[in-house]
Amino acid sequence: MAYLMHIGYLLACIVLSNFQLANGSIKVRLLAVGTKMETNYYGKFVNVSCTFRPNLSLANQTVDCDIEILRDIKDMKLTATYYAIALNKLVQTVLLKRSIDMCFFIQNPRSDRLVNSVYNYINQRSNFPSKCPLFAGNYFIRGIRPSDVPIPSFLPESEFILEEVYRSETRHETLLEFRFYGKLVRFIET
Repeated sequence: MAYLMHIGYLLACIVLSNFQLANGSIKVRLLAVGTKMETNYYGKFVNVSCTFRPNLSLANQTVDCDIEILRDIKDMKLTATYYAIALNKLVQTVLLKRSIDMCFFIQNPRSDRLVNSVYNYINQRSNFPSKCPLFAGNYFIRGIRPSDVPIPSFLPESEFILEEVYRSETRHETLLEFRFYGKLVRFIET
């Protein structure tokens, strides 16, 4: 009997994880809250600096990035990996991993729906070119609110690491590694 209650509770949590009442008075959704960011870049191609804006609440947390491309980049491949963290940060489980050719994707953003939902949000807040090659110059991303980034409903409420690795396949070199550490929390709006 207790087993059935646990299964019922689990199903109720899944069903109610992202819902809105018919009258629209209560909405539950997943929000990302960042704890830190790391960038490792290899000075020949790109310099990146990302910071949290100070003195904002967790729900209004905002990220700004400055990107300096030092040399034209003709090709770039992105590997994005989402790790769920469990058991006091002892276990990291890969829940999602995507590898995409960025030059193809920039020209065909509908080729990957999941990446496209995040790309559209970031692209509206940046001055990146809309085609390859990426020319040397200064670029920015401003006003990214992790709580506003679309999050797939199948991800669990847990701590996470989002890792992005950008590589030049023709040169066989890593250009940039970016890691965003945070936690997914349920937020109830009334």
